[in-house]
Amino acid sequence: MNATLSTTSRANAKSEARATTPGLSLALLLAGTLLLAFSMGRWLAPLAAWVGPVLILRYSRDHKGWRSHLVLLVAYIVAFAIGFGPMWLGAGWPLPMVAVLPVFYGLMWSLPYLADGLVGARLAGFARTLVYPLAATTLEFVNIHTNPVGMWGATGFTQYGNLPFMQLASVTGMIGITFLMGWFAAVANWAWENRSNGSLLLRGLAAFGATLAVVFGFGFLRLNAAAAGETVRVAGITAMSQPTVGKRVFEAPDPATARQELQAYWDAYFEETVREAQAGAQIVVWDEAVGVSGSRFGADEAL
Repeated sequence: MNATLSTTSRANAKSEARATTPGLSLALLLAGTLLLAFSMGRWLAPLAAWVGPVLILRYSRDHKGWRSHLVLLVAYIVAFAIGFGPMWLGAGWPLPMVAVLPVFYGLMWSLPYLADGLVGARLAGFARTLVYPLAATTLEFVNIHTNPVGMWGATGFTQYGNLPFMQLASVTGMIGITFLMGWFAAVANWAWENRSNGSLLLRGLAAFGATLAVVFGFGFLRLNAAAAGETVRVAGITAMSQPTVGKRVFEAPDPATARQELQAYWDAYFEETVREAQAGAQIVVWDEAVGVSGSRFGADEAL
């Protein structure tokens, strides 16, 4: 009799943790995928980057096995393609590269869910909330330090404009942002799974809430309590649209025309730099890839 009750209790707990219906679970996955798609690349919606993984992790925990992970992989590939695809296609990037990169990043970003299912399921209590964020942080750390493009595609970039939160990077680097956002997703799902246990729920949420409060408090203090001192004028220049220039260069009918496009691109930045320097700027910052070599078109520029 006791064994029957124990089995029934475990079954009820498992049912309570799951989304109510398979249809709702798929809807959560779709919503999470779209939120992630519009939080990266061309779109950058900081709040969406927090909520998307919460919904996708819920789907992952509701559906076990390799088939579920393949669905998650496809979801991340789609999200990446929506976020970055328009930028690359508009810039004239080669189609094979546009196709390969979403698969690479989709695989990397989907692996933490696999870790959560394989390792997290063996842990009891609040400790399970650390598996997903630690896996995501580890993979991103390795990618940042081994990928030729460096920090490109890092989670922290989704928080552009969230100035207090971005200050965490001054202490932990960008992977601190990755960890805290991943932990939020895991804690939100843990809270859903333990929503009937009020005291346990309060303790877990208090631990995460206190951490988040410290991070944002530090950010506000760092932004508002900086010692006043001597300042210099700084200028940031975006003289021409890189996707537009890239498309014109790659679609140029011959190398001579491509060289003309590149030269006009560089000239615009030099002219703007001179103008800002004459206006008193002591530091002038260009956006990334402005000084890309044009050796492919026989147009090397000494910068």
